[in-house]
Amino acid sequence: MKHEKVNFKDLPTHNGLPESFYPKGITRKQRTTKEIEFPAVNTETGQVFSIKPMSTSFEIDYDAASYTKVFRNNADVLRDMSIPAHNLFNYIVQNLSVHKAYIYVSERDFLKAAGYNESSRKNYYSAVTELINKGIIAKKADGYKSYWINTNVVFNGDRTKVKYHSENPTD
Repeated sequence: MKHEKVNFKDLPTHNGLPESFYPKGITRKQRTTKEIEFPAVNTETGQVFSIKPMSTSFEIDYDAASYTKVFRNNADVLRDMSIPAHNLFNYIVQNLSVHKAYIYVSERDFLKAAGYNESSRKNYYSAVTELINKGIIAKKADGYKSYWINTNVVFNGDRTKVKYHSENPTD
């Protein structure tokens, strides 16, 4: 594929966010508050009774697009990585399951996703070694080619709901 040379000064400028940059997948959802009874006391008579507030409905914006968080406080670690390590990190970001602190990395799938031929196994192993040495992943004792993810670097979902243990290494 041949690219036409473009001068930086000739690139377009925008007064606002380009339309193609607006978030896709934002939808409106109807939410209803829960009706929870709670006890109350009449201070004049001492009588105990229950109060059940009426439920309310409201709409919220909901982002249905899939995403993974990469935490900024680790930018220096991520910046100084080799190309295979960057490719593996990108593979992890794309394939990390929701609320899980571990991932199974298929050597074949990684090599294919990164554009390496299948005989480039050293790229896989050098990338894994580098991410381990940088504290981004750690080998799991119970899984072949399964790795713990440093949830302070990257995570998919709400970290308060992390699954820190697994029964099945490919879970």
